[in-house]
Amino acid sequence: PVDIRKDEADRFDNMIDVMSKTFLGVTVSCARCHDHKYDPIPTRDYYRMITTFATTIRSEIDVDLNPAVTKAGLAKWQVVHDKLAAGLAKWEKESLPERFIAWAKNPPDESGGKFKWLVLDDLQIKSLNGAVFKSQGDGSFLLTGNNPKDDRWVITTESKAKALTGIRIEALAHESMKQNGPGRADNGNFALSDIRVFVEPLDGGSKRVAVKLVNPQATFEQNKGGLSVASSIDADKKKTGWAVDQGGIGKDQAAVFEFSEPVGFADGFKLTVEMDFFTNTSHTIGRPRLAITSHPKPVPLKGSAQVASIAKLRGAFKGAENLAELGEKERQGLLKVYRTLDSEWLKRDTKLKAHLAAKPKPQTTKVQISSEGYKPIKHHADGRGFPHYYKDVHLLKRGDTRQKQEKMTQGFLRVLMRDTKDEKKWQQPKPEWARTSFRRKAMANWLTDTDHGAGQLLARVIVNRIWKHHLGRGIVNTPNDFGLQGEVPTHPELLDFLAGELINNGWRLKPLHKKIVMSYVYGQSTNFSQAKSQVDAENALYWRCTPRRLEAEPIRDSLLKVSGLLDTTMFGKGTLDPLMKRRSIYFQIKRSKLIPTMQLFDSPEPLVGQGARPSTIISPQALMFMNNGQIRAAAMSLAGKLEAEVNSQAVMLGYQTVIGRAPSLREKQAILAFITK
Repeated sequence: PVDIRKDEADRFDNMIDVMSKTFLGVTVSCARCHDHKYDPIPTRDYYRMITTFATTIRSEIDVDLNPAVTKAGLAKWQVVHDKLAAGLAKWEKESLPERFIAWAKNPPDESGGKFKWLVLDDLQIKSLNGAVFKSQGDGSFLLTGNNPKDDRWVITTESKAKALTGIRIEALAHESMKQNGPGRADNGNFALSDIRVFVEPLDGGSKRVAVKLVNPQATFEQNKGGLSVASSIDADKKKTGWAVDQGGIGKDQAAVFEFSEPVGFADGFKLTVEMDFFTNTSHTIGRPRLAITSHPKPVPLKGSAQVASIAKLRGAFKGAENLAELGEKERQGLLKVYRTLDSEWLKRDTKLKAHLAAKPKPQTTKVQISSEGYKPIKHHADGRGFPHYYKDVHLLKRGDTRQKQEKMTQGFLRVLMRDTKDEKKWQQPKPEWARTSFRRKAMANWLTDTDHGAGQLLARVIVNRIWKHHLGRGIVNTPNDFGLQGEVPTHPELLDFLAGELINNGWRLKPLHKKIVMSYVYGQSTNFSQAKSQVDAENALYWRCTPRRLEAEPIRDSLLKVSGLLDTTMFGKGTLDPLMKRRSIYFQIKRSKLIPTMQLFDSPEPLVGQGARPSTIISPQALMFMNNGQIRAAAMSLAGKLEAEVNSQAVMLGYQTVIGRAPSLREKQAILAFITK
């Protein structure tokens, strides 16, 4: 829309109009620009009610449609999971300390390839654009001097490892950088555009080959798109790359890249790592450190203790005879690092993680809802910088969004607030755990309060709609307007009685339906009486049953059902395809592109709320039954099902299928004669 605020005001007006007419039979939206001309509704009440929906937005969420099955599956899974977790915890407490002490006294040789990570502290590292690297003594290098706009690093080292499986790039924080880094950008960020790894044998027998990097993982990444760790090995070398931004600034970060297959040579090899920093300006890592591994499944290790080499882990033990000589915090830290090297712990942990990965997941269906606190569906104003909603509602003079007056708080119709009660009676503070504002809960509380709120009117409006559904005409013949402009009820005592029955039955609708359809008035015949029609031509006193045709949706759905063409698939998005074979409720309502066959049989006008449908009988309806392709397809499908039967049985089955009864003798003879002819 050209005017976002005007469009929002129109959207709120539509919500209030539909809500108030549907549940209260009151035309509240007439008070948008001035006090209601007929009913006691001031403009102030209109805008206070709008605040109920001010933060309501359209969202798409995944809903579990069978939570009972999900709950049962989770309960069964949890029993096994708890057993595995308890077993691992018991083993860690009873066996892991002794295994660590034995390991610390005689750890494996780091060059043997059994270590987790080996920090590469003997590196040749060069910046192609003038940055200076200063060794920090722990395998890391602090960058100083020039911080170029773009940069490329070339890092080389030699290794005797027989089969490398992965490489880790650490970006460590340091007080010399903005916000402690770990990047050299003004906000402490970095952006690794691309990383490439090459190996070549030291004996010179083969050429340098590129190592394919797979399964990138990181301790933190800025997003899951163009600034994720995966984007540092994608095809885009300049616009994407691994970054961390808010949430990752000021902390040590690490990224791990597995090799698609182990690499190594018998006599050792030269390892070359090239790193590009072309994404954003001056976004290089400020304190890098590299490590390699021969472990079958390299994983990113979070925390300073976890990135220690084996030598540092052994040194931290300080040669103590047992762990009891250390402090609790230090002892637990050592065990937490060591366990990732212990084969038995890895086996037990792998089993636990495999079971965790097999945790039952609900079978969800994506649905659209109107609520609060979820990610909004994209709209056309997103790119223009407009919000999905404005949190504050102001009283608008003459309904003009350019003439904002005082800020409004939630309120309801004062004419439906009895015994000096105000809106605070139905409101409640938002709980800390709540996703929503609880404004709509307050509205619901007021709507259903039969003692002090709108509950008595709500009951009358609902009862009137159900009566109209069964009898064709409401006790109040203007179901959307119970105000001074609406019609008076033909049977006010009946309306009050049924409303009382609804309330006394806990607002349950089934007893109300049963009471109406078992009544004498519902059982009236359609016989016409000239004398009675002269007294009550509109049948407002229900002296007969007024014949009615089906509505648009049941007509179409019945055609598909009896012909066997109906697609009973439930849920999912709607469609504008008029040839769709699902129930008519799955037609999408696009106000500028309505379904012609639905309009032909008086489907509701979707621009405004409709209290009642017209029910016309016109010649184009008959022409559609004779000439429409879908009708013909339904007829052919039904005929195909009847064709295998003998004629008399086909006629009987056809009547039962389409009309729901057996044919009379006269009907059966006429149809058989027609078929024979």
